[in-house]
Amino acid sequence: MEDPSLKQEMSLKTFLYCLKHLKTIGDDKVRILWWEPLLYSKIEEIFKLSVKWGFRVHTFSNFKIPVPRLEKILDFGDSYDYSRLSFNLNLNDEDFYKQGELDMIYNTLQFLREKWCSRMVSYNIYEYSHAYDFIFDVAQRFGVKDIILKVTNTVMWDKEIIDSNSREYWDYIYSMIEKYHKDFNIGFGCGLSSKIFTQEQKDFIASETNIRLKWGCENNGGRYDINTDGSVYRCFPLQSIYKGKELHITHPVFQNNTLSKVTKFIDSYVPTNIGLVEDENCLGNQINKFKK
Repeated sequence: MEDPSLKQEMSLKTFLYCLKHLKTIGDDKVRILWWEPLLYSKIEEIFKLSVKWGFRVHTFSNFKIPVPRLEKILDFGDSYDYSRLSFNLNLNDEDFYKQGELDMIYNTLQFLREKWCSRMVSYNIYEYSHAYDFIFDVAQRFGVKDIILKVTNTVMWDKEIIDSNSREYWDYIYSMIEKYHKDFNIGFGCGLSSKIFTQEQKDFIASETNIRLKWGCENNGGRYDINTDGSVYRCFPLQSIYKGKELHITHPVFQNNTLSKVTKFIDSYVPTNIGLVEDENCLGNQINKFKK
């Protein structure tokens, strides 16, 4: 059963706790994600608070938002440095979209380009798709240089969407990397491990400067996630193991502590009987494998 709390919006009071925490640990970037953040009723206030406090803002979005609405959200005047705002387009296969949705996405990409906002395209692998040429074509058309490849095996203990042993599919992914790496900066996000590549492929990746040698959360810059209700998780796929033992952003550990101390506390807060193993693959997938 879906947790109804996951669809609630974060209050501005909770968001201010988050900003204060980021200031304390010396982080200058706010990362906004979960469902479609640009449709939050208080998203204008969230952006304004972030900018007022001097933060850079990185937003994960499907870009299905009318440009006039986005203009209102991002109205900080001509003197503002809009490159401090970065947007990650979560793009899917071309046939995934309804009529008119791709045009809306393209208009948003062009608007952000003209605003000089930083942009990247992420492709979430939901199925065995051979549509990567479309993803890179869209990025090229709109001057996007950064591509993040991710596997959507998100919710803990759900059946794996992508078989991590599928050599044929991983070879296809590698062929796309080999084909496009000179024109794009390619990175690897949630669920995509270096272990899917052969040693020869990994040697090639290591030799190319346009391919990021970071994986999963390390590549995305995430250390822990804060939900809309202020609860804190090592990462979203692990929410289930915190039931009845939720950690909240108002906890004293998040006030006046260094990042290393906070991270150590969060790691220790995860129940140890789950078999938690962190390597180059994402934590959620590791627990999936353990549970099975």
